[in-house]
Amino acid sequence: MGAIREAELRRFVGGASKAMSAQSRKMSRIGSVTSVFLSHSSKDSDLAGMLKDALEKVDFRVYVDWLDGGMPDSVSVATATRIREKIVEYSLFLLLSTNNALQSRWVPWELGFADGKKSSAKIGVFEVEREGEWYNGSEYVELYQKVTLPTSATRWQATYSSKQGAVSPVDLRAWLST
Repeated sequence: MGAIREAELRRFVGGASKAMSAQSRKMSRIGSVTSVFLSHSSKDSDLAGMLKDALEKVDFRVYVDWLDGGMPDSVSVATATRIREKIVEYSLFLLLSTNNALQSRWVPWELGFADGKKSSAKIGVFEVEREGEWYNGSEYVELYQKVTLPTSATRWQATYSSKQGAVSPVDLRAWLST
């Protein structure tokens, strides 16, 4: 299963997520207490903002570092300390994986820290291929559950790749409620 294209994410957030049924919202009410740390490259803040908005529309609390008023003005040890605190505080860790994210100095560090603090079931990877690019991926990202766009507005799905390479779909709402 490959990365989704940026245009697919934009269409989903612009259309399908707005059309989410009352049943979908009702089923995701657990999200009002579920929180997601969204790890991403600052170069992908547009995509991170869209994904954050889509998750918040179905009542999940999403942390994005550049929206954190408690973040230091310049990068320092305090920045790393704050990020550590937020990764631990938020119940789930979702990596917005793009080529930018995989080339970042911070994103792999955040993922590694989350790996040491959370079970692998609480870490998800949302792979996005930016326009005009081919998503390269990375071996270490393959260790975690892949989150994909739903086939309809009411079904978000995650996939899990076993060591044998078999992919079995899991409803994202179930993943988000872990």
